[in-house]
Amino acid sequence: MRYEQTIWGQREVKGKIFGKSLTFRLVVLPLPPSVNKKVEPNYAAIRHMMNTGSGYKGLVKNSTGYNSWVNFARTQLMKKKLPSYEGQIFCSICFVFKDKTKNDVDNRIKPLLDSFTQSKCLIKDDNDVKTLVATKMVIPKTEVVIAVVVKLDDMQGTGFQELMLNEDFVRKLINAPSEK
Repeated sequence: MRYEQTIWGQREVKGKIFGKSLTFRLVVLPLPPSVNKKVEPNYAAIRHMMNTGSGYKGLVKNSTGYNSWVNFARTQLMKKKLPSYEGQIFCSICFVFKDKTKNDVDNRIKPLLDSFTQSKCLIKDDNDVKTLVATKMVIPKTEVVIAVVVKLDDMQGTGFQELMLNEDFVRKLINAPSEK
């Protein structure tokens, strides 16, 4: 894969989110591959299993295309040498597709979060992403992903919590007892 853009990577930005002035990370990367293309057969492991009759482990591996994109994205995120965010994260992602076909955003989230984690300069673990908002757009001749990554604590007082399902509501809806 070859990427010519110079806008790729992350940078720290001061701006307003839900009317509150915040410092956050703005990430711009080429469109990630679909998670449907994440794995491919590991022919060496298959041959070994057929020759020895042992082991079913490692019969599939991450595909070359998937690894290539994640590695490219990881290196672009590392360019600014910014420290990794600690704690829970709010992440808003916009996937821009060049046409209306093959634009399933849920399949693009995993490679993006993998690159965030592997860069070690954005988030420590994708488990830290507490709130994730994903949108998509179609802009001809353009394939890109843009993300805003913010410490969840910094989002307090923005009013975004009213848009989200809170734990009390969910527990009440499914008749689950409170853990308090």
